[in-house]
Amino acid sequence: MAEIPVLFVGGCMRSGTTLIQRLLCAAPGVNPAIAECHYLTELLAAHKQGEKRFDLFLADYFASREAFDAFGRETLRRFLHALSARYPKARQLVLKNPELAYHFSLAARLLPEARFVLVARDPRDIIASMVKVAGRQRAAGSVAPLVHVGRDMEKLSELVLGYYADSYANPQLLQGRLHVARYESIAQGDPAALQALGRFAGLALDGRPAALTSETWQRQRDDQQAGAFWSPGWQEPTSQPRIGGYADELSPAEIAVIERQCARFARSFQYW
Repeated sequence: MAEIPVLFVGGCMRSGTTLIQRLLCAAPGVNPAIAECHYLTELLAAHKQGEKRFDLFLADYFASREAFDAFGRETLRRFLHALSARYPKARQLVLKNPELAYHFSLAARLLPEARFVLVARDPRDIIASMVKVAGRQRAAGSVAPLVHVGRDMEKLSELVLGYYADSYANPQLLQGRLHVARYESIAQGDPAALQALGRFAGLALDGRPAALTSETWQRQRDDQQAGAFWSPGWQEPTSQPRIGGYADELSPAEIAVIERQCARFARSFQYW
């Protein structure tokens, strides 16, 4: 099937992937800011699982691993073609889901036309936001994973780092196709950061985020689990940066655990 230019946006939950998606989707020639592409993410996860157990279970179904990859590639492209037909004015697709970051290298191998934006943010702010989300989920009676983790800072730190492991483990597959967007720079309106993102995406960005469609926004807000992740500010014309507020939510002891667990990540992005 024909290749469709596609830009995948991923990064840890609460890192600012929605802001980056909205900025990109405000550009001409792109699909609207739509719901997260969970289905495509699940297709990639299924393919990755199939690779791990190919000899045991899939060798009877596909003549070779190459044939399995070809099937996976065609499946992904069929999804992209269906989406392109849904938004025929879009010359490039922008698809976002935090969990896409777990599969960037696989998507790069299966879809040579794809490029990737990895969103980074101060892990202390990420985890503080996770704790708030878990609180809202708990109050709503949800049994979501964050509720079970609670305030275990070591587990939350491992969760944050896990989103970035694939990209840093596979630099050759992603070489020239990966752009790291630092949330703090973008959210504070750093012109250089916005211009760099626009150059990589091949899009004219004006710094004004697009709003999600009203139907998408309402569906997300009404869901018991997903609604806890959404903030009314994400529908406003401009986004107020939420930077450095972790000390209001986390204790000094909790911050110390995060700083120890995420020290290497923090040095890479100059957070501390």
